[in-house]
Amino acid sequence: VFFAYIVDIDGHQVPLTAIQVLYVNMITSVTMGLMLAMEPAEDDIMQRPPRRKGKRLFGKMVFWHCIFVSGIMVVCVLGNFAYTLNNIEKSAEDYLYEAEKAADKITKDQASGRRAVKVPKTARLMEARAVAFNMLVFAEMAYALNCRFLKESAFNFKMFTENKWCWVSIAVTTVLQIFLTYTPGVREVFSNAPIGGASWALILACSLAVFVLVEIEKVIGIHYVMPHIKSACAPRGCCTGDGEHERTQSELNQVQFFASGASTFGLPTRAGSANAGERHGAQGPVAGAAGTSGYNV
Repeated sequence: VFFAYIVDIDGHQVPLTAIQVLYVNMITSVTMGLMLAMEPAEDDIMQRPPRRKGKRLFGKMVFWHCIFVSGIMVVCVLGNFAYTLNNIEKSAEDYLYEAEKAADKITKDQASGRRAVKVPKTARLMEARAVAFNMLVFAEMAYALNCRFLKESAFNFKMFTENKWCWVSIAVTTVLQIFLTYTPGVREVFSNAPIGGASWALILACSLAVFVLVEIEKVIGIHYVMPHIKSACAPRGCCTGDGEHERTQSELNQVQFFASGASTFGLPTRAGSANAGERHGAQGPVAGAAGTSGYNV
């Protein structure tokens, strides 16, 4: 919505209404959130070092992903909205709305204070908003598939077999989108209008582009983008863990305690000695009896 005013699409038309934005926030947080919550742990999760104490939750990698992914989605949503508007001829209803908008602007300039602006619901705008609305939801579904594997590539057979709730969530969200787009009486509430097959093809193509671009970023981002972001953030101390420090013996003992507890419940643990001054603990062979160094199994 913010970028729509910057790029001035068809006289500062808003691509998404307030109820559409609220719906997207609600439905994607529930369906996609539950899908990711049911995602099985990755194979190397017990081999990863513990998170450094003092490391921020909103780190450099999260910051870069927010900028990169949201930028792609903004381009897709605004691009589809503008493309649809340009390919639909204006009707008498659209010209009447533009005349009313010009008259309202004159009245508003003469009056003091703000006035509520009526959301236009011409057939042309409603169809374009339906395309933008579905584009945003399907782009978020594509990105949710990327998030199933944070560092590993999503182009593998496990994407189809390991989490059945993933496809249940996608199916439910897709059915809801079709319901809101084509059901009379409901679509008017959400400022939607029926869209054709060409629009759906464009939406699916852009969603696939989101998925592929994020997968490409997984490969090249960590090697070519993150070093520049780290160097830019370091002098300012932003998105960095300035509170990081070396692990003390007490902290290493806590790590050993939790690892021993995990092995009690049959979970695989990483072996290693708890030497003071080491950041994550040195890895070594698993001890087979009590009293030996490392984690007890």
